[in-house]
Amino acid sequence: MEFCTASYNQKYRNKHGVSQTEAVGHQLFAVNLKTLEVSHFRSQSEAGRKLRVKHANINMVIKGKRNYAGGFWFVNDDGHAVEVVKSKLHDVGGIGLKI
Repeated sequence: MEFCTASYNQKYRNKHGVSQTEAVGHQLFAVNLKTLEVSHFRSQSEAGRKLRVKHANINMVIKGKRNYAGGFWFVNDDGHAVEVVKSKLHDVGGIGLKI
C-alpha cells in the first residue's frame, strides 16, 4: 500500500487515465435496483463517477451500513460476489438478473 497525495493522484490520472488508487483499487459490482442490471467497476471511485453516486455512500452500502445508494446496491468483487448478488436479489424478489 502506498500513501498518495491528491496532487500525485491527479498527475497519475492525467498520465495513465486512472488514479493510483483506482489502478490498485478494489473491484466491485453495482446492481441497478430498477432494472436489475449488474455493472462491474475497478474501484469505488470509478463506480461513483460513472453512476453519479458519492464514494462515501457506496462504501457504506458495501459495509452494510446502508441498503442502497443512488438506486444501486454495491458489493465487492471478491470472487464470490456473483453468488452474493444472486442471493441478495433472490431475497428481495429479483427476477431476470443480468450478469
